[in-house]
Amino acid sequence: MRILARLFAILVLAPVLSPASAPATTPGRAAAIDRVVEAELGKAKANGLAVAIVEHGQVVRVRCYGTRNVRGDPLTPQSIMYGASLTKAVFAYTVMRLADEGKVAQDEPIAAMLSKPLPDYGNLDKYGNWGDLAGDSRWRKLTPASCSLTPAASPIFRSWSLTRS
Repeated sequence: MRILARLFAILVLAPVLSPASAPATTPGRAAAIDRVVEAELGKAKANGLAVAIVEHGQVVRVRCYGTRNVRGDPLTPQSIMYGASLTKAVFAYTVMRLADEGKVAQDEPIAAMLSKPLPDYGNLDKYGNWGDLAGDSRWRKLTPASCSLTPAASPIFRSWSLTRS
């Protein structure tokens, strides 16, 4: 995990620390990024990693490394990847940006922001079992701020049984 955190830091800071005259899209710069990513991916013993380079608000390079599963299927820009807890940080950052722009109220229930009740979206996959919330009104209390927390830290979920399936 420490190696992936270091890799993430390298990739996030690379555009800031590199001279403006060396964009990620130049062949030499792209090759240097590839070497760092491939080396760190090997050290982490991870199957794969997707990297997007954003310069001045524009995606200038997308590259996938390794495989997406144990079968060895290649990781592609179209691969759907499980984000695990990284999604909390990305979601929290996005909510904070939207709140700063006045587009989202962090403490407004998401029920007011949805075009239909959350359970009506159904059970999409093992990570999106929204249909299971039918008949349980607690989801109506969820806010963007509470969605950024772990269930244990959120007052909404403190009363949930750990054996709830």
